[in-house]
Amino acid sequence: MNTIWIDRTPRLMRFCFVGGFCALIQMGLLYAFVNLGTQKNLANFVAFMISVQISFPMNYFITWRDRKEKGSKDVKLLVLRWVSFNGTYLIGMVINQVAFAIFLLFAHYIVAGILGILAAMTINYTVSNKFIFVHQKVERSHEKI
Repeated sequence: MNTIWIDRTPRLMRFCFVGGFCALIQMGLLYAFVNLGTQKNLANFVAFMISVQISFPMNYFITWRDRKEKGSKDVKLLVLRWVSFNGTYLIGMVINQVAFAIFLLFAHYIVAGILGILAAMTINYTVSNKFIFVHQKVERSHEKI
């Protein structure tokens, strides 16, 4: 499969693509869980946590694909990044849940879910870019975002 288009797409655009896809999954799960009778805050939490697990491999292979290390350290580094990613997204989850609970007071739960995702998005990108998916050896200086 030719993946050159991925490498030529700005990182922030790749992050938004992955995030948009995972947001659709989260909103679909939120809708399904609520319609199955799950309390809305719990439904949002579970939907968020599932979408994060889908988000990690997509970000690893798409958004930060150029920051994978070759060789025997790759599996160890992958596990470290997965643990760090989940730890960081716990902060995003708190932001998401608080925003969801506030917006739920005056908006439809799907709108509250979307606003919660948007509230957490900036912190998730910034921390992922600066601390989780960093080069372990040589950083490419031509990648700006």
